[in-house]
Amino acid sequence: MTSTQDVARDLAVGSIVVADFQTGGRGRLERRWVSPAGTALLVSYVLEPNPLLSLAAGVAAAEACGRGVRLKWPNDLLLDGRKVGGILVETTPQKAICGVGVNLTWAPEGAAQLGRPREEVFDAAS
Repeated sequence: MTSTQDVARDLAVGSIVVADFQTGGRGRLERRWVSPAGTALLVSYVLEPNPLLSLAAGVAAAEACGRGVRLKWPNDLLLDGRKVGGILVETTPQKAICGVGVNLTWAPEGAAQLGRPREEVFDAAS
């Protein structure tokens, strides 16, 4: 899959896209988000547009990740001061696509990994 955001863009409000891996994941400012298969939570939610969505998504993602994870506004999740995940919200007048990526069992150099199962974090976020 190229990106959960790309797939979600064509879906109805209320849809959720989860991927085991993606080849075109991205963060803010078109930064790439890359992780080996099965090592990250990669999910996009199709929601109604809301000006508070980015803030709400960041807080919810940090809480779902558990103790020690903090939100660095506007879209970074930090664990022990290192990036463990991120949030990307893309909006149109009709819908908002809220993507969340969290390093679970692998992280690029300098980043953190959460060390929790994907289903556990996904369930806490949903």
